Amino acid sequence: MDKRQKIALVLLPILAIIILIGGTFISNRNKGAAKTYTDGIYIGEGEGLGGAIKVEVEVSGGKITSIDLLEHNESPGYSDPAIEQIPKAIIDAQSTEVDIVSGATLSSNGIIEAVENALAGEPGASEKDKAPAPKKEEKEPEVTQDISDMNLADGTYEGTGKGFGGNIKVEVEVKDGKVANIEILEHGETENIAGPAIEGIPGAIIDAQSIEVDNVSGATLSSKGIKAAVMDALK
Repeated sequence: MDKRQKIALVLLPILAIIILIGGTFISNRNKGAAKTYTDGIYIGEGEGLGGAIKVEVEVSGGKITSIDLLEHNESPGYSDPAIEQIPKAIIDAQSTEVDIVSGATLSSNGIIEAVENALAGEPGASEKDKAPAPKKEEKEPEVTQDISDMNLADGTYEGTGKGFGGNIKVEVEVKDGKVANIEILEHGETENIAGPAIEGIPGAIIDAQSIEVDNVSGATLSSKGIKAAVMDALK
C-alpha cells in the first residue's frame, strides 16, 4: 500500500463524519423552520358535531394572526372549550397539528378542518361584518325551588326536562316523604357523552335529597335536564 492509499484510508472516514453531521444539521434546521403563509383573509369550513363550522383566518406577515368562527351549530356547554381553545392553540403553534379538547372531539376536529381548508384556498374578502351570529341554544330555565322546600306525598310521579338531545323523561318514587328512586324512562342523549350523567345524577339527587348537586363535567346539559325533569315530576 503506497502513501496515497494510506492518506485516502484516513480521510474517507473523516469525510463521512463531516457529511453525516452536515446532513443532520440541515435536517434539524428545516424541521424547526416555521411554516409561512401568504398574507390575506381565508374562509373555510369543517364538519363539527352540529354540522358545518365556518371560519375566517387572517394571515399577516406570513403568520396566522387571528381565527374567527363565522358560523356554527355547536352546542354551548359541550363545544365552548373547543371554540375558546383550538383557535388560540393553532395561532400559538402556527400549525393545525394541535391537541383536541377532551369532551369536545368533534367540535375540535371541525375547527381544525375548517382552518386547514381555509389555508388551502385563495385569499379573499372578510366576511366577519356580514356573517350571522353563531346559533345559540335556548337556556334551560333555572330551577328556583329545591326538594327540601317541598312537602312530598308518597307515590310515583313522572316529569320531563330538556337535555342536550331533547326531552328527558323520568319517573320519581317518593316514600316516607323522601325521594327513594329515580328512573330515566326516555331520553335522546348521546350515550358516550351523557352516560356519566344518566348514571350518576339520579343517585346523587337521592343521596342529597336535593337537586343542588354538581353537574357531570362534559355532560352539563344532560345533567341539568335530569334535574329539571325530577323537579317537574315532584311538582
